[in-house]
Amino acid sequence: MRLTIWTEKKTKDDKTSTQHYCKFLRWEFIEPTYSLMMPLLLTASIDTRGMRGAMFSAEERERMYVDTLNFYISEFEKKGIGGQIVFAENSGWDKTSVLRQLRTSPRVEIEYIALPAERFVQEKGKSYNELLMMDLAIEKSDFIARAGRFFKLTGRFPILNAFALVEEAERWGKAQGSLRFYGDCKDHRLFDWLGININGHVGESRYYAVSTEFWVSHFRGRYAEMNDYEGRIVENLILDVIRATKSEPGVHCRYRKQARFTGSGGHTLGNGSAFFHSTDNDSLAIRAKLGVRQLIRWTLPWLWL
Repeated sequence: MRLTIWTEKKTKDDKTSTQHYCKFLRWEFIEPTYSLMMPLLLTASIDTRGMRGAMFSAEERERMYVDTLNFYISEFEKKGIGGQIVFAENSGWDKTSVLRQLRTSPRVEIEYIALPAERFVQEKGKSYNELLMMDLAIEKSDFIARAGRFFKLTGRFPILNAFALVEEAERWGKAQGSLRFYGDCKDHRLFDWLGININGHVGESRYYAVSTEFWVSHFRGRYAEMNDYEGRIVENLILDVIRATKSEPGVHCRYRKQARFTGSGGHTLGNGSAFFHSTDNDSLAIRAKLGVRQLIRWTLPWLWL
């Protein structure tokens, strides 16, 4: 396994400036015969420092992030393929505590991007901080720079079929001759008609494939617009961007496969009046909802549900 660590710290003579440095560690690495075409970008906030709505202690969250990283490392091993993981963490948590718990694999390259907590504003919530973290990670990552695109994943719980989602996006992009954005959105009034208190107009922020060109054109710097507590959230931004670009080449807003989640949600959600409402991704309600969604993807792929 190859591990690259990016750390940012303040210089002694200028409290506002930053210094970047990279430490490169090398284990035995096997060049795989097949690799995922784009790196995985996992975002993490281990210590939420009292952010309103966030769940779990820092120690619990660390365990979840480590388990998620090890899940993906194990998937590379089980499938016998190579790949790259970019792990961006923004709370200043001790990186050695995370790294010493990771599995080693001769097939996996990891970039650990440690971002200082003082760059982030807890009072504006998850969306502001996640988009800022992604801007900085994209700026620093050699893996993303070389690939020209990446697959964004939530870092705190695994998506069991994440590799299938990556491969679906890659196949579509190859067939189209361009992959700029490939994700999931829903944009319908069904819940309004049924009187269910769920937002039917939202972009999926937990997983999507995106080129750096598309990110720079439509997302970079827009963290400044976000404030979860005033209703300006990343899921709405994604939907707005896709509504504006869905007719452009290389943009697709509907997966044929349903993402399969495990673990628990990391924040409180809505008023809970929906039939399927749950923050436990392993619950019967969530499994039933995902089964219905997969059936709709097969039979009505044009329906943003």
